[in-house]
Amino acid sequence: MWSYDDLVIFLRVMQEGNFANTAKKLNVPASTISRRITKLECALKTKLIKRNTRKFQVTNSGMTLFGQCMPLIESLERTLNATSASSDVIGGKLTITAPIFLAQELLSEWFIEFQLAHPQVELNVYTDNRMRDLFTEEVDLAIRIGPLEDSNLIAQRLWDIKIMVYASQAYLDSHHPIENPGDLYGHAALFFRSKNEQWVFQDKETEDVKSIKLESRLHINDIRTVVKAMQAGLGLACLPQFAIDKCASILEQGSPVVPILQNYTVLPERSLHVVYQDGKYLSKNAKVFIEFLRKKFNELT
Repeated sequence: MWSYDDLVIFLRVMQEGNFANTAKKLNVPASTISRRITKLECALKTKLIKRNTRKFQVTNSGMTLFGQCMPLIESLERTLNATSASSDVIGGKLTITAPIFLAQELLSEWFIEFQLAHPQVELNVYTDNRMRDLFTEEVDLAIRIGPLEDSNLIAQRLWDIKIMVYASQAYLDSHHPIENPGDLYGHAALFFRSKNEQWVFQDKETEDVKSIKLESRLHINDIRTVVKAMQAGLGLACLPQFAIDKCASILEQGSPVVPILQNYTVLPERSLHVVYQDGKYLSKNAKVFIEFLRKKFNELT
């Protein structure tokens, strides 16, 4: 069976006019060039080049092979070079998925800013709280809050998210005081997403860890509704600090919302990540967008 590499060496020999120049260009011994030509001739069962110490003569078969293959190889090389170059040029489609609240309250203006800066990119953004399959749904980048499940995906950390337990001041004034995690028993909780959340706390001084499982009076996958319910006095909520900050317009009226148990860290600690399938061949669009996100999140800290 003939080899593509052997064919390319033959074509280079034809271009250079002799084995010695070809060997210098390819940085291999002349004997290797001769051996590869012989191998190609054996595979094709025909003589391509008659050579000895003084002569280099191309046969009719060699001229025919060169004349027909050289344009094809040149066309193939142009196509491969263009394909390689296109991966380093920004433009075309970029598909992103992000959680609803995060997209609405933080990322939406950044999406617009990126699109204005790069009009050649077709930006497709899906905002939902489900974990999309990046492969089957053809998603380039997913913005997710971790810790993340083990997977074959690659994740880059963008931003650390501080999680705290909050309550309305009116609720705290009408219920028994909360000074440590054990005091949470008997209080009502408002759960975001899950019906069976377990809150885990680590004492910042002693590093002791305690898990608390509370009864939920409301579970919903919308942060704004959780914040409204918390302010109305329905219970406690464990939420990102930035979510409370972004709900400032909701909290302007009514009982103020305050953090509790500030001497404890809520575990697991969470970070925002950008997740994708393969970092080795990440598109230029994706690389530029990731760097754009890094810059924007650095401005927040």
